Amino acid sequence: RRVRGNHSSVSMKAETLQILWHGREAVYSVDMNQHKMVATAGADTKVMLWHLVRDDKVEFVAELSAHEKTVNVVRWSPDGYRLASAGDDSIILVWSRRQEDSWADWSPSLRLRGHVLDVCDLSWSGDGVGLVSGSVDNMVYVWDTTNGERQELKRHLNYVQGVAWDRASNTIATQSSDQTCSVMSKPVDNATAKWQQRATIQHVGGSSSEQPRQLFCDQDAPLFFRRLDFTPDGSLLLCPAGIHQDFTVLPDMWQSSTENGAFYTAYLFDALDPGTPLVQLSGFTKPVTAIRCCPVLFKLTECDSPPLFELEYRMVFGVMTLDGVHIYDTQHQHPICYIGGLHYAHLTDLAWSSDGSSLMVSSADGYCSVVKFETGDLGELLDQANPNPNPTALPASLELKRPTTAPVNLIQPRTKKKKIVPTVVPASCTQEPRPLSVGVEEPRPSVGIKGSISAAPAVVVNLPAVKKKIMPERVPYQESTPQPQHLAQASGSSLDETVKKNERTAGRDARTNGTGLEPSQPILIN
Repeated sequence: RRVRGNHSSVSMKAETLQILWHGREAVYSVDMNQHKMVATAGADTKVMLWHLVRDDKVEFVAELSAHEKTVNVVRWSPDGYRLASAGDDSIILVWSRRQEDSWADWSPSLRLRGHVLDVCDLSWSGDGVGLVSGSVDNMVYVWDTTNGERQELKRHLNYVQGVAWDRASNTIATQSSDQTCSVMSKPVDNATAKWQQRATIQHVGGSSSEQPRQLFCDQDAPLFFRRLDFTPDGSLLLCPAGIHQDFTVLPDMWQSSTENGAFYTAYLFDALDPGTPLVQLSGFTKPVTAIRCCPVLFKLTECDSPPLFELEYRMVFGVMTLDGVHIYDTQHQHPICYIGGLHYAHLTDLAWSSDGSSLMVSSADGYCSVVKFETGDLGELLDQANPNPNPTALPASLELKRPTTAPVNLIQPRTKKKKIVPTVVPASCTQEPRPLSVGVEEPRPSVGIKGSISAAPAVVVNLPAVKKKIMPERVPYQESTPQPQHLAQASGSSLDETVKKNERTAGRDARTNGTGLEPSQPILIN
């Protein structure tokens, strides 16, 4: 089926392949290399390899079985000949081909042990030697895949759900459910140097006139992955799981779940100076769980509005929420297109092809979808022979070309939110105030309405009548023998029969003088 974007020239084909990728189990990760090989990770503890023949057809290649629990992430090395996988068994496996001319014969060439809980995300270095991992045990490790050496990089306060390694420089970014994003780096030409903490992104504001605002969702958000990414030129850091609390609207108690004061966002930071977000993408109805950049660069297009950044090219990236994918670029404010309604369960991962013509999306419903972009849908490639420019020729820092008044550039959603206005009752409709009774408090102003009390006549609200407290009646004490319960029930049910029975008993006692025998009856004495 066709999915059309915001621009009239954008038209693409999205197809959900009806394949049991992991035997009806959830697919938690997908990745593609430059050889059109697709790797998927699932809840069946297996890693599957597929060949993308065309956009609507894949062929099964191999099944890699070495994990003991659910596999959460798979990532191809930069050269596309090795594969790293990790999952709930806390083990990271690096797979290699046994034969160079065969993609069907694989074996784990390296087992990396160090994490004690589930591993959520992986990322390779640009040279294919280093590998960074993030786990539920709050730890971030950097591994040397040549000898298996491990180096502790960061200890977060909560789950580490996303890691990214900038392939243009030695810069690593990690994102955790402790509402922080850490950026670390070390010199490229010094292999023995230690990693240095460059920045910790957590909140904005905090001045005397502004309250600090958290940038990211907390641990209660329905997110198991927070997969961030760097742009291909290494100039921007793209972070998911953002949240923005708008304090200018009414509290959450006055609004529905989709129109409350907090909405989900994604952020674009300057990778060289990550502090305040350069751009904030908003308007998402579900949390953003992953962002992946297209590996190729595109030429600038003719546009009436000025571009966002002072760049000589465009970079395209996909922002994936739990229910859809938004395609953005670095030139326009609004997304190029939106892809949604493909799966019945939440989305888990996305991956671009090496030429930028295809995008794969995995879902927890056990299926994967392929989005095919026609020639020219995303734009014209910057250079067919060498699409990636030299990172050293990039400007020292990025600046927004169009002026902004706020430190964060908000790209507001297109749908206009409904404004809630409290109902005002005219003063003529009110009744005369009645005197307050004992125990009734005077009416107080409603909570949540701003502004001072004016001199206009106030609206009188008739308070409900106070209920009278009923006290139990005290019965005076009488010296009488209490009756058994069964006799009391009998007397209450048939009072007339009891009275007649008592009269007959009294008459008989009078005739027998209390002996119980009739006068004509003889008394036997022993």
